[in-house]
Amino acid sequence: MQPGVIGFGFAVGVMPSFVQVARHRGRYVLRDGYHRSYGLLARGVTHVPVFVRDFGVGDLGVGAGLFPTDVYLGERPPLLTDFLDDTVAADVRVPTAQEMLVIQGLELTPLG
Repeated sequence: MQPGVIGFGFAVGVMPSFVQVARHRGRYVLRDGYHRSYGLLARGVTHVPVFVRDFGVGDLGVGAGLFPTDVYLGERPPLLTDFLDDTVAADVRVPTAQEMLVIQGLELTPLG
């Protein structure tokens, strides 16, 4: 580096984002990948590779705003195909979530 020159850099990597499935008492529950799974199913794709792990009921990790535990572990839990069935699915408006990324700079003077 030359005096008076500021260097800036960052690394970007791409990691595959697999669908995550929790197994609990013989049931399989989506933990992550709802949008991808819905999009694939809507395009006729019915089989995809997923990560499957065993979980206790308190550790299923189903996101906030989704179905309560007694619904997805009940007698007739919702299936992914239900989202494509107009007799059991409904369009709803959900408030947009906003996220903010703050980047802070720090100037350092090297010793020597």
